[in-house]
Amino acid sequence: MGAVGLAFFFFPYSIMRVFSTDLASVAEASKAIRIGAFEQVPIAVGMVMSGALKGAGDTKGPFRISLVTNFLFRLPLIFAIVFLINGSISYVWAATALQYGVEAILMVIRYSKGHWRRIDIR
Repeated sequence: MGAVGLAFFFFPYSIMRVFSTDLASVAEASKAIRIGAFEQVPIAVGMVMSGALKGAGDTKGPFRISLVTNFLFRLPLIFAIVFLINGSISYVWAATALQYGVEAILMVIRYSKGHWRRIDIR
């Protein structure tokens, strides 16, 4: 996902040209995909940590983290961007990238605390 993030950051225009010939759309989407480059590694870290926790029997922790970061963080932030400040799609992508970063950090913290070691999965 890091390689995809690099491609998104350095070649967003070329990537978007594959999907559209409308230059205005390509330009706007290129901004968004460049922002999306920054969420690739946090998405991967969050998925790996969530999977590790779930595999160790800690299913409630990753669920709660995802619930909080999606419904109590990203959703209100995007609502504010769209309906209160009338922000562009780039702001929405930035909010999503921020949410994935927060989620990854929380997953790493939960994993690092080691509570999953005491869960009996028999």
